[in-house]
Amino acid sequence: YNYIHPTSGITLKRCLVDCPNGLYEGKESQTCLDCPELCETCDGAEMCETCLSGADLKHRIQNDSFSGTTIETKVCECPSGTYQNSKVCEECAQGCGSCSRGDLC
Repeated sequence: YNYIHPTSGITLKRCLVDCPNGLYEGKESQTCLDCPELCETCDGAEMCETCLSGADLKHRIQNDSFSGTTIETKVCECPSGTYQNSKVCEECAQGCGSCSRGDLC
């Protein structure tokens, strides 16, 4: 598998048997793609298997009324009272139940 850098789009040609942690196998492109930010390991763009320390795994099932299929996602989110700062969950300021930054309740 090759690895495509997410921001530059540059393909790094490496011969890999499996994609390492933090990357998943792009089924059609034969490349290793980045897992979502708070996922430690994943099996697709919206299928986290494990989360980075401090994040919670959320399992969701949605019914697509247009196609009649069920869509399953597993995403990692910061728990209540914390916010996402890059790849970590950080505590909100004292007295904030939820925040988008440490000092912004």
